[in-house]
Amino acid sequence: MDQGTRAIYDALKQAARRQNALFYEDIAPLAGIDLGNLGDRTRLSHMLESISLAEHAQGRPLLTAIVVLKGRLTPGSGFFGLAQRCGVYDGVEDKDLFFSRYLQTVFDAWNSPEARRW
Repeated sequence: MDQGTRAIYDALKQAARRQNALFYEDIAPLAGIDLGNLGDRTRLSHMLESISLAEHAQGRPLLTAIVVLKGRLTPGSGFFGLAQRCGVYDGVEDKDLFFSRYLQTVFDAWNSPEARRW
């Protein structure tokens, strides 16, 4: 994991433990990402995907669910595609309903006794 991805990952873990969502605008500067730049946005997307895939490989929920769009308070479309690929979202259920339940799953996981070891 590179330094920028590690900084984002650490911020996500802290926010999940506090049961807070973060905006893309909050985490982008942690990795030197300019959201006005398409290449940087793509890079951020790859960073978030790598974090979620690593979490999924450990049997944990997709931590990047807590990164949401301002004004919508839901993750971007890339998250839902990743959730489908990981088998946690069927693509049929209403996205908002899925997200509200899944966000609580993330918060619960990061506030469980075993989360102290993560």
